[in-house]
Amino acid sequence: MAERVDIYTEPLAYRSAEIGPDGHINLFRIVDLLQETAGRHADALGFGMDDLERSGATWALTKLHVHMHNPLVGGQAYSIQTWPAGTQRLWAIRRYRILDSEGSEVGQAISHWMILDRISHRPQRLPDFITGRTWPEPPAPEASWTNFGEVSDLKQLTTDFDVRMTEIDINNHVNNANYLAWAFNEAAGRLHPGKVATEAEIAFEAETKFGDTIRILSSYRDHHDDVISAHHLFLANTENRVSKINIRWTNPQK
Repeated sequence: MAERVDIYTEPLAYRSAEIGPDGHINLFRIVDLLQETAGRHADALGFGMDDLERSGATWALTKLHVHMHNPLVGGQAYSIQTWPAGTQRLWAIRRYRILDSEGSEVGQAISHWMILDRISHRPQRLPDFITGRTWPEPPAPEASWTNFGEVSDLKQLTTDFDVRMTEIDINNHVNNANYLAWAFNEAAGRLHPGKVATEAEIAFEAETKFGDTIRILSSYRDHHDDVISAHHLFLANTENRVSKINIRWTNPQK
């Protein structure tokens, strides 16, 4: 029987097409890779998508918070380190570290997952083989997450658009990273070209499917040290809340 590896590390794989005009790896691509790495590790631990599917269930990402100390530079080698970090009621918590080629931390993330019934999509209790396990001590202190707070002055700043088939994943709904890409597109032209996204807090509240019409309500706030926080609420078909995203935009460190 293979040894159980509770802290899992693999290279952060990206292509040149996923590097923006500023030379940085797109944050929504990093979010996509965090999910892929989590899935492979869950498979190795025996509770991946295929394992749950046999009992008529599936994993659903409900929250993700990623904090980069500085943007990742295209052409350099990085890796993702991830591990299960316990449970909280119906949520299984997973943490991540992003490391450079020398093993120094350049970012962190934390995600919350629920198990849903594949047919009804209703939440299920976490099974004993997850809640009953002892998970490893974290290899590094947790990041200082930004408390974005609640925002009430959200306004529609862009026109509605329809979900495209290229944004639909194997579960027949919009892939989670696409919400962050939509937020980036919404911010285009509203921020100084030198600004980079170094932190994002994402909450997923409902599914979005092909053909749904998306409306984004947004607010931008200036803070000290040239920091701008962007707040986005995503609605499907005019009134159904599907996601909420907060992003911290900063000037890259020299």
